[in-house]
Amino acid sequence: MEESDEDESILSGFKKVQDKSSVDGFAEGLSDGRDAVFQQGFDAGFEDAFKFAFILGQYKALKGPISLENTSRGECLTCLDANLVKLDLKILREKQISKNTERISQLKTDFGEISYENETKN
Repeated sequence: MEESDEDESILSGFKKVQDKSSVDGFAEGLSDGRDAVFQQGFDAGFEDAFKFAFILGQYKALKGPISLENTSRGECLTCLDANLVKLDLKILREKQISKNTERISQLKTDFGEISYENETKN
């Protein structure tokens, strides 16, 4: 085998490794980016849901035996209509936040503001 053939073989092997590394790096970058976006979306949705569930839980706990309709699924738009998952997520989130805001407003109207102070006077 001549030296020029050996050089070509080495260069060809290097080019294959370089191409594979580029493809693998690109795929890994896509995966990392996708994971970051999913995590951001999850974090935002989790925060929205937690805040609303916390307020709802306060009304259930602090306002005594009030009758609230089924709240385990009844407040989630996509639980009520699975077709909503086809919407743009930003629009779906806005719709859910709007529904939650209306619900909290209705609770305040029906049962008053939640007070953390002792309401009995000594």
